[in-house]
Order: sequence, then structure tokens, then C-alpha cells
Amino acid sequence: MWPFINDRIHFGITGLRQSGKTVFISAILNQLLHEKKISNFFPKGNREFSAISAPLPPHLPEFPLYQNIEAIKGKENLKVLPKFPESTDCISYYDIDLKFVSNSFFQNFGLNRKTNLKLRFVDYPGEWLLDLNLRNTSHFDWSIDLLKTYDKFHSNNPLYKKFLNYCDDIINQKFHFDNNPQEECNQMALLYRDFLIQAKNNGFYFLQPGRFVMPGDAKFEQANMKFCPFPFQLLTSGKNQYQDKIFQELEKRYQSYIDVYAKPFYKDTFQLFYRQLTLIDLISPLSSGDFQLYQDFTKSLKTTLSEFSFDRPWWKPSIFDSSNYVQKIMFVASKIDYIPSNQQKFVKEYLLDILNSCLDLNKLDENQWGLSVIASILCVHPSTISHDNQDIILLKALEKHLNSYREYHWSFQGQFPTKILDSESFEKIAKDLKVLPKKLLPLMNLNPQAKWRNPLLHNLNLGEVMRFLLYDLLL
Repeated sequence: MWPFINDRIHFGITGLRQSGKTVFISAILNQLLHEKKISNFFPKGNREFSAISAPLPPHLPEFPLYQNIEAIKGKENLKVLPKFPESTDCISYYDIDLKFVSNSFFQNFGLNRKTNLKLRFVDYPGEWLLDLNLRNTSHFDWSIDLLKTYDKFHSNNPLYKKFLNYCDDIINQKFHFDNNPQEECNQMALLYRDFLIQAKNNGFYFLQPGRFVMPGDAKFEQANMKFCPFPFQLLTSGKNQYQDKIFQELEKRYQSYIDVYAKPFYKDTFQLFYRQLTLIDLISPLSSGDFQLYQDFTKSLKTTLSEFSFDRPWWKPSIFDSSNYVQKIMFVASKIDYIPSNQQKFVKEYLLDILNSCLDLNKLDENQWGLSVIASILCVHPSTISHDNQDIILLKALEKHLNSYREYHWSFQGQFPTKILDSESFEKIAKDLKVLPKKLLPLMNLNPQAKWRNPLLHNLNLGEVMRFLLYDLLL
């Protein structure tokens, strides 16, 4: 039974920050609404197709599709360089209605079958995904587990040390605001947030709470945005009355954050996804050259995937449970154009190994999940050159340089990993991947003389992904 007979299919695009959610939504909507050139998407026999934007309910903010496309395409006169959209800082929605008419043998008898699909795309900051596992965790347990992780990844970070030193003052009863535990909490939260923002700027992913680094509509003046974990394990001699007041205040603010932000995000957004695409940027953590950042990324991915629900429990019949359990999901490695085509099969193997470490895929029906690699919008153009009687794939792209651009060329001679890496293996592959550029421009017509630059939003495998997730709904 469809849970959306009188409503829209909530098409979830999930992924950690910088995985490419906003670009994917922009690209797929642009293809559907304007270009209608998604190869491998239409079922055989479906020839007539239309897509129109549908008005959103007035209380929902609209996904900035046209601003994003304008940014991606830039201006031909070079006054405005193409660029990717800014990182998503709040939740937004886009409704689209698809109509298919099946041109079959029966069309001669006026029996063409029509199918209408109402889709809702949802974009949101990837940072918020890491708040989901706070819902069933106490402040005490969250503090112990989180700081154990941060001790591993951030022990040399001066802002993290500054935060811990302040906590140590409280443990040693060096109170800065006598008889005012709220001010102690405010100061600790400020130091903690400064550390999180620096860690984010350094490329780390596992940062909780997510709204501390991407607040959306939250305000830092609110009490429920002024809390932090506390190193309770260092309290060896028990707690006094004043310390207890501080801990109670932290717990109260933590629970308020969960009630106001984490639980509503799960209930009103994440839990409604009926078809889901999970974008995973495997390339950036590998090419960073930082093994701790790579481990941090892997932990973030595991934490996020642990929140996925695929099948309705037998003891929760639909009449009592309105949740939309994910019926189909595709796991996708994004930005695949950075890697030569002869390496992309290894990327899939590597993605599968990561997923097997996070999920029990054997519990899922083989038609319920899939793997793919995509480039939502191409950045890279491949060509082949001969060197010492060997064919080498040369990749070239446009890299922003000051207020202009320059061509960037590279060849990837190593082999992309097929399994999760230890520190020794990571060093080797990171060395091979250092040739990858960090920030590229969309592959557009900046130079009319260069035939490989094309103003259309070319992609890799968008149709394959959409076909897997939506094809059965067209039958």
C-alpha cells in the first residue's frame, strides 16, 4: 500500500555535508523541468512525458533551484564565473509533478495508460544528520562517548584543550561565576562551539550537535543552544552541590535541544522519506592526506546509517503507525568524474565494503537497495594520451584562480582502494590521490574555443539512479 496516495512521495537525498545533495537536487530538477534528457530513466514504451513545478504549501521554504542553476551556468562573457551553490544552511523543499503516458500496442484502442507521480525533494544541512542519534541518549552517556572520540581525533587542537581546561576548573572547584551555574554553562558552551567551528573548518565531519556549526533558524542566544558535553569520567571524588547544579542545567538544555530540534527533524523530515538516495563523498577524505579525518568521516557515516529504518516492524501495523519506512534506497559515491573510468569499479567495491561495516545488507531484499557512482554535474573531461607505448587517461578541469580560472590537468596512476584502510594503506593511497584538485568549477562554456566545455548540465548516471528508485512506481 502506498503511504502517499493522497500526498507526495518524499524523495530523501541524504548525506553528510559536502556530499553533493544540493547539486544533485539542482541537477535532477533542471533535467526534468527543462532539458528532459535523463538517459536510461524512462521505462520502455513510455514516450510522452511532462514535468511541472507544483506550488508548495505556504509554510514550507522553497528550494532555490533557479538561483542554483544560474550560479552553476555563470555568464558566457566571463563576468560571472560558474560556481557551485553555497552550502545548505536551512531546510527547503521542491514539489514536482511527473506525468507519463505509455505508448503501447493498446494506444490504437484509446487505452494508453497514464501515470502521475508527485515528488517532493527535500534539502537540508548534512550537519543535522548527526543529531539523530541524540534522541535516545542521555547527556551523561553522550558526553562520555563523544569526548572519547574527540580525545582520539582532536587531542592536539588548542581550542579543544582550552575547553577541557575550563571543564577541569569546574572539576577542581575553580568556579568563575560564583553561585551562577547558568553562566558557567554559557561559557563552557561558547568555548565548545568555538572548537567545533574550527574542527569543521579543518574538514572534520563528526561534530555534535549539528546546529552548533550550521544553526539554520536556531539562535545562539537560546538556552537550548548553550550546552556542551562534560568529561564526567574525570570526576573521581563525586560532585558537590554547585557542580550538581551545573550538570543539571546542562542536562536540561541538552534535552530541550533534542525536543526542539533533533526529534522534530526526525519526525517531520527524515522519517517521511519513502525513497532514499544516500550520497557519499569517498574522494575528499581519502585525498585529504589526514588519517584522523578519514577515520572521523567513517565514524560519521556509520553513525548516520545506523538511523535508517527500512521495514515496518511486524508489531507496528500501518493503521497504528503512520511512519514511511524506506522502501528503496540507493547508495551512491558522488563526484565520480574525479576518478578515471577504469577505476570506477573499484570505487563501487570500496563503497560496498564501507556499507557492510555499517549495515547488515543481508537483511534487505536485493531489489530494495542498490549501488552506483555519479557525477551530478560534470567537472572533469577525460582524454587518452600515449606514453611509453601505454595509454594513459588524462583528466582536465577548470580550477578557480583568484577572479578567473585556469585549466588543471592530472592523471591518477594508482588504484582506488577496495576496502576500508588502515593507517599504512591510507598513506599510500593518499599519496596517489594528492594529485586531485580540491575545488573545481562546473564544466561550462567559459572558453568558446574549447569544444569540451558545454553549456548543458552534463552528468554521469543520474538516469540510472532515478530509474532504480522510481521505475516500479511507473508500472
